Amino acid sequence: MKKRDYILHNEDEEIHFAEYLRVIRKRFILFILMFLAVVGVGVLYVVLATPLYQAEIKLEILDTPEDEISLKGSFTNFNNDRIETEIEKIRSRDIARKVVENLKLKDVVTTERGDPRVTLSALECHPVPRSRRVTFFIVIRGDGTEYSVLDEHHQVVGTGREGRFESDEISFDIRVEKASAGDKIRICSQDVESCVTGLMEKTNVYRIGETSIVGISVVHPSPE
Repeated sequence: MKKRDYILHNEDEEIHFAEYLRVIRKRFILFILMFLAVVGVGVLYVVLATPLYQAEIKLEILDTPEDEISLKGSFTNFNNDRIETEIEKIRSRDIARKVVENLKLKDVVTTERGDPRVTLSALECHPVPRSRRVTFFIVIRGDGTEYSVLDEHHQVVGTGREGRFESDEISFDIRVEKASAGDKIRICSQDVESCVTGLMEKTNVYRIGETSIVGISVVHPSPE
């Protein structure tokens, strides 16, 4: 009886497998089209998706008399409360604001056309509306030392040469090492508090296991 049951069960499996093959052969073109569609969507996403870059640093927090955060040391006098306290400090808005101000993250300068070697300093865009970015363009003219400043609607804000530029909307010092007529530079600026909020949203602070080491990572579409 057991042997017969086994044979019947085995034959039943063979019948099901044959049925699957028959369905696949009958709808082979449909399966191929579905496969190509899935692959095509995946390739399209990879090509069009904005790449994300991640920067990461690891700190070891020491429970020292000076109450310091250090990159080296040991686990002496280590305690969990101290680690959690330091993590909250690192996550705080005050720390994020200091990072934005020290690294001048509220202003982003990129090359949009050509390969100009230009140094901008003392850059101020004013006023910058809350929770909104403003954009300006510097377009090199003439022999490479003249330029026009355009707003985000490509209306001329002013013109100048190497040195100080000032207007009601934007001011900066510019030094041109090398540039050609037509080279274009983009300036994006936002208010400090919006930049701080953006930085906090992109930053992850976490403890590594049960150690005194804390990881800090920032994800951003720009490698810079």
